[in-house]
Amino acid sequence: MAKLSLIVLLTTLITQLHQVQGTHHPLCKKHPSSDFGILYSNACYYVYATPRNNSDAFAVCEDAHTNLVFFPKVVPHLQIMDILKAENISKIWLGLKQSTPTKWAWKYKEDFYPLVGVRWEPESPVSATLEGATTSVNATWTRANVNENYSFVCEDPTPLDLYSVGCADDSLATLVLYHPTLMQCYYLYSHMFNYTRGRDLCHLRGRHVLHLETQAEITTFVNEMSGNVY
Repeated sequence: MAKLSLIVLLTTLITQLHQVQGTHHPLCKKHPSSDFGILYSNACYYVYATPRNNSDAFAVCEDAHTNLVFFPKVVPHLQIMDILKAENISKIWLGLKQSTPTKWAWKYKEDFYPLVGVRWEPESPVSATLEGATTSVNATWTRANVNENYSFVCEDPTPLDLYSVGCADDSLATLVLYHPTLMQCYYLYSHMFNYTRGRDLCHLRGRHVLHLETQAEITTFVNEMSGNVY
């Protein structure tokens, strides 16, 4: 019975997602020129079907203060790609770049962030030339020449209107917590950042770094948050 309920839930979710194709969800307003805007798990995804090169794809997303999507988690990846497949889009650019000839990272503007949920096919590529990355409907990552043209998707993990609804999803966050008294959302990033990178990541998502001065404040905060995983 539990498996049947899960199948029904996923089928309903996919049906709801398909209903917004060709339009922009009312909460997704940052890319009016995109072909359509999808609201999935409290994040907005703006789809550009017309193929562009890698640099253009990054620029279009970043100019609107959104990021070129890179899908660190498999389920959102499969769900969004299922919608794109129905629109005859089989491959898109990802927001990944080689930061060095032997190292890949998630790129936003001039900064590089550690990768999570790595799914290279067949293996992490190494190249003397700095290349871009693409993905297809099988939820894996492949490298591509930056001068090739592919469709792309811009992600806005925190549409402002969603703050009145609940905690916006964040594909990079390990855990999302909701404070019932303060009615605030807190995002835990388990990746190792220095302070500057952590601060910039928070600012990119319209947030600030949490500051707790004493052990008592930390203990109180943790106790109040217990059981409030969003």
